[in-house]
Amino acid sequence: MLSVDNPAVSVPANVTVPMGANSATFVATAVAVVSDTTVTLTARTSDGINTRTPLFLSADILLTSLHCTPTTLAVGANASCFIGIQPNHHDSVHVTLTRDNNSLTVPGSVTAPVGQLGVAFQVLSGISPSARTVLITGTAEAVQLRVL
Repeated sequence: MLSVDNPAVSVPANVTVPMGANSATFVATAVAVVSDTTVTLTARTSDGINTRTPLFLSADILLTSLHCTPTTLAVGANASCFIGIQPNHHDSVHVTLTRDNNSLTVPGSVTAPVGQLGVAFQVLSGISPSARTVLITGTAEAVQLRVL
């Protein structure tokens, strides 16, 4: 019999260890967590012996904000932008940046070192025949943020 102490992980209720074997394979499924979490997996044998082991769930990298100032630029002007990152990341965070219009120059990516709560970058307005709205997208792993 299998059980966990946190609903972030699901396991099958029962696993059968074949005769003569000392282990069995099963799938544990975890949902995304917003902070690092330890879940205890308990296996109970038919004769009532419990074995426990911890499962560590690492939080997904969450981008918390993306903003630029000023939001209106003249040709050749810069804007300062900042992308916020969830504070509990344990590795540097690489954020890919894209824009939907070539009238704005945006760096291809920025990297926030371990423990840093965000990273600043500059964008440059180029020549455009008329006023344009440009969408900037920041992506880290599967998380996206956008700013107009």
